[in-house]
Amino acid sequence: MARRVAITGTGQTKGVDNCNNNELMKMVNEAATKALESAGMNPGQIDALVLGCDNWMATEYAFTSRQLAKCIGLRDIPIIQVHTNGTSGSSVCLTAFYHCAQGLFDNILCLAFENGHNRETGGHKPSFYGLPEHEIEWAARQAKYYLEKDPELSPYHFAITAARMLSNALKNPYSKARHALSPDDVLRSPMVKPPLTSNMCASLSCAAAALIISSENVARRASPNPAWIKAMSFALGDSHNGDSVLSDVINCAKAAYKAVRAAEIYDPYEQIDVAEIHTAYAHQEIVWLEAMNISPPGKAKTWVEKGITSIHGHFPVNPSGGVFAHNPVNASAMVRIIEAALQVMNGANEHQVYGAKTALAHTWDSTYQFHMVTILSSCYLH
Repeated sequence: MARRVAITGTGQTKGVDNCNNNELMKMVNEAATKALESAGMNPGQIDALVLGCDNWMATEYAFTSRQLAKCIGLRDIPIIQVHTNGTSGSSVCLTAFYHCAQGLFDNILCLAFENGHNRETGGHKPSFYGLPEHEIEWAARQAKYYLEKDPELSPYHFAITAARMLSNALKNPYSKARHALSPDDVLRSPMVKPPLTSNMCASLSCAAAALIISSENVARRASPNPAWIKAMSFALGDSHNGDSVLSDVINCAKAAYKAVRAAEIYDPYEQIDVAEIHTAYAHQEIVWLEAMNISPPGKAKTWVEKGITSIHGHFPVNPSGGVFAHNPVNASAMVRIIEAALQVMNGANEHQVYGAKTALAHTWDSTYQFHMVTILSSCYLH
């Protein structure tokens, strides 16, 4: 029988626009050290390292995974490397979750990091803040599809969402975004690809993230308030070619359905206290909330209008600022899980949602339509 497991420690670094290899290594060390300290552990207590790295790491970075492990004090332990593009950080957590739940290891350090402005773009030239042109095109097509589908939906709804996330980001000490904008400001920002303006798109950043996943017995001893992993589920689709759109959200729906059922959640709106959702583009909050069956079809825009998804609303979404706070691609998905964990661990400080006991983290990769949903809880039992 699989063991219960929990997140016992987290660490992350502030997002920045650019960094060199030495600075990135320092970020990785900082994130790992913070995770160990918050779990009350030392490197000798870690049984394995799971590393989220891109397939260009060997040529772009002047260090190997073994050197990285040695730098943070980990010696002679198994190292597993995982790469699933924008969901690499959550795939790292999923890999560690299975290894820990099956009894292979008691404490696993998960690491993900990104030097966004050295990123390859698969043959596509970057067109906005390092984002590959093909991804912006896909996102714009997705936004257009939903605007045409719902005549009551407008770009102003997207602007409200972007402005709220940027405002939330001001409360997040790790955020790269440090400016508040009104919805009108967002609408007036330069057009990137209609209907998306520049402030409706999350720009890339450099940062590192780390968390520790521990077995049941260790978690109960190590942390007074661990974040118990109630469920982790993913769904993977085909890659999109040039003439396809991102209107098909079936993989998001599948991942959410499996996760909430495994966590014995039957009314997400009432049973989930806070959500960290991967909204790389402002319109996606509405898209993902409806796809995950949290909001009824066509109603998410009303939630945005009424402030239901604000930090003090009935269903807070991205109180950290989400991907709009900073977007270190390989690490972004792990940051969503970290921020959800901090909520149920009562450790989110200025952007803490009062009384949060159950949190949802959603992650997404555009290229392969890879969606992953994680349910975390402060409660040990279902």
